[in-house]
Amino acid sequence: MGNKAFLVGVNTLGLQYSENDTELMSACLAKHDYEIIKPYKKEKRSILEQFEEMLNKCDKTDTVIFYFSGHGSLSKGKLRLVLNEQPSQVNNLIRISEITEAFNSEECRPINKLIILDCCKAGAATADLQLDLSDAYRILTASTRLEKSKEIDEFKAGFLTYTINQALTHYLDEICVDQKITINALYEWLVKAAKQHNVKHSVQVPVPNLLGNAKANFEIAICDSTTANDESPRLLARKRLKTLLSAQFDDVLLLYEVPNEYLSTAAQQMTPISELIKYARQQEGEQLTHLFEVINEVTQKPNLPKSATDIGVYLINRLDQKIKLRQAIRAHNKKYPFLCLIHGDEHQRDDRFFDSLVQDELPKLTLTPDNEIPCHFFSCRFYKGIDQVHHDILYYFNKKYNCDLDSSKIITTIEKEKRSILFYTSMSTENWSKSGGMKLIHEFFKFWANWSFPSEHNHLLLICLYFNYIEKPTNFLSRWRKKNKTSINDKIRQEFQQLNLDKFGVNCIVLPELKNIIKEDVENWVKEHLRDCLDILMPEIDKLFKSETEEKTMEYLVKQLKPILEKHCKRSF
Repeated sequence: MGNKAFLVGVNTLGLQYSENDTELMSACLAKHDYEIIKPYKKEKRSILEQFEEMLNKCDKTDTVIFYFSGHGSLSKGKLRLVLNEQPSQVNNLIRISEITEAFNSEECRPINKLIILDCCKAGAATADLQLDLSDAYRILTASTRLEKSKEIDEFKAGFLTYTINQALTHYLDEICVDQKITINALYEWLVKAAKQHNVKHSVQVPVPNLLGNAKANFEIAICDSTTANDESPRLLARKRLKTLLSAQFDDVLLLYEVPNEYLSTAAQQMTPISELIKYARQQEGEQLTHLFEVINEVTQKPNLPKSATDIGVYLINRLDQKIKLRQAIRAHNKKYPFLCLIHGDEHQRDDRFFDSLVQDELPKLTLTPDNEIPCHFFSCRFYKGIDQVHHDILYYFNKKYNCDLDSSKIITTIEKEKRSILFYTSMSTENWSKSGGMKLIHEFFKFWANWSFPSEHNHLLLICLYFNYIEKPTNFLSRWRKKNKTSINDKIRQEFQQLNLDKFGVNCIVLPELKNIIKEDVENWVKEHLRDCLDILMPEIDKLFKSETEEKTMEYLVKQLKPILEKHCKRSF
């Protein structure tokens, strides 16, 4: 006896990969000790006779799979499986009810029965679903009753079939619980894979559906050591990565020097561990030696000093800024200064955002061993124009480093420090127009274009300009007059978005605006950093927000949130 799978794949009506789909299914199911049966002839009578013959040989404890990849059509709302290029003829169609009736016949002994349909309109199979609730009877479909399934040229397979093959071959640890793979666990992984694909690709695929008795979560395979022996380094790496905190996983991405496109996906919170392992295997083969070295380095790092943990609450909803900065700095040529424009309103606590850069983010990016990067504020009188700003910058460096008002001599002095350094200044909406507006920003960037270090210089000089949007207090009459006018702050925002950074002759970036925070942002931060306090903090967070969409400034939120955290989490924030 034993588990059995009946596989049918037919390339009809323009489909290219249905027959290849059966090979993928055969490979992954055979790996889990399924007996594979394929019809001798792809004709209706032959298929049904062989299917019934297989069922007659099954025992009650077996798991039986009927699989079809090909074209699906509807007739009076019911699903038909197309066997050749002439679907109008009855003998060229298998009614899905003919499969379900065979499953429900008294001669069919197996309790665990699964139908997999990688075809268009597969969700219409519910019209013929005759479910005996005493049996574990499920139908897994690639599409709903009105959707088309997708073949992916890159995979040379239907999307559902390809992801089933990947799950049962490469990602066992993600679907295996207590050495068992259940249909529900497999289905949840397939849904996640489809959603991740749709985020990253323009060609969208339907999200799979699992029909039938939801309580019938039967075992479809056993995952033991023999199943995974040939991929033990990959599985071990996956297990190690799954134990990392989010910040540690970020460190692995950085130290392993994963390309920017992977970091971009991480910013969308869609980078799975499997993507990192896939990239690592491309770089170093199956043993993943260097990846393990990086994981060990990250997990053996001492915790940051307490002062660094104090900034955590100020990082809620600041991931977009950190990811974009990472990408830019990693691609930056350290022979030149790197300029960064950060902007937000006066209540977003830009000072604490800078603290997070200095204490948490920059040490990772610059591989600073002692986690210490000097951070210096310099004052510029922007309201007096660009000549005054240039003078103020040179005067500051002259005073700090005791050197002439000459950029080359300042560079030589900075070079001697042999470490990365951050300098920052600030500007605001006040006197924006009088000081020269966007032209002043242009000239500030251009000022640094002639600064360059020797070619062997390998330390980051980061110059940050924080722009503060300040809203002037208004009365009712002035608000009414300006209701249909674009505010000066909105005009500045638009100009920042349209800023052509290539024309300044220096490496620079404009980070996403530091914005207000909604309830979901706080919940996600708590889930990531304070799991042990989750049950206590969630009701408290509900009280802070009147609705899901209510926004709070960072300054106001921290005042409300800090006492709650210190009370319930028994630590300082």
